[in-house]
Amino acid sequence: SGSGRYRYGGVRDFIIGARVVDGHGRLIASGGQVVKNAAGFLTHHALVGSAGRLGAIAEVTFKVFPRPEARATLRARCPSLAEALAAHERLRATAMDLEALDLATEPDGGAAVWVRLAGAAAALPARVARAQGVLACATDLLADDDDAGVWSDAAELSWASGATTIIKVPTTPSRVLAVVDLLAPFGMCRVQCGGAVTLLATAQPADAVDVALAGHGWRGGVVQGAAHGRLLGTAAPPAFANRVRLALDPDQRFQ
Repeated sequence: SGSGRYRYGGVRDFIIGARVVDGHGRLIASGGQVVKNAAGFLTHHALVGSAGRLGAIAEVTFKVFPRPEARATLRARCPSLAEALAAHERLRATAMDLEALDLATEPDGGAAVWVRLAGAAAALPARVARAQGVLACATDLLADDDDAGVWSDAAELSWASGATTIIKVPTTPSRVLAVVDLLAPFGMCRVQCGGAVTLLATAQPADAVDVALAGHGWRGGVVQGAAHGRLLGTAAPPAFANRVRLALDPDQRFQ
């Protein structure tokens, strides 16, 4: 869902309707074009994370938020992953109204915490100062085009240059350190959404990461690369998801 999930929620929370061509060639409508209560199975929500297995999406309707009046980004670079995670956790624990809170490993062994704040222009400097105080380490302040560029790079995975595969691993704040320690030898890592997910950019085969994740009982999935859509580690499609896929695509045209 991207870094903005930290403030606004995931893509599933924004989809209010969709039309999908299923494996029978039927055009299925789910939800609508206005925000309202809905009954029955929400096929349009099930599309998120389905990796194209439920059908071909013909139309999607989203709800949106108004654009904030002003934005600013803080970059706090730390000499070690442990120190960066400590700063990250201090800020997360304050329950400040942040638009994004990411952490990225760097080639020299250090790591950087990336923080984005958004809202009323008059209130932003005080909020930035408070975040700097909580981080308690040297920070760079980015605004305007520099601010926009940071998060555009995050959304487009530009930070993963040279990688052939991007792997997503669900995490929790309490086990981010263990997950990143496991994945870092394979490539660069970016922790998003306050520790809810870790992305690995690697040039190594997905099989090697699969074995590493399985050895810890963790799961993941390939979100970009030749093995796109492959589940890794202990992950397996749940029985209910398989039933939905077979109902919409019994001949497995979209597998």
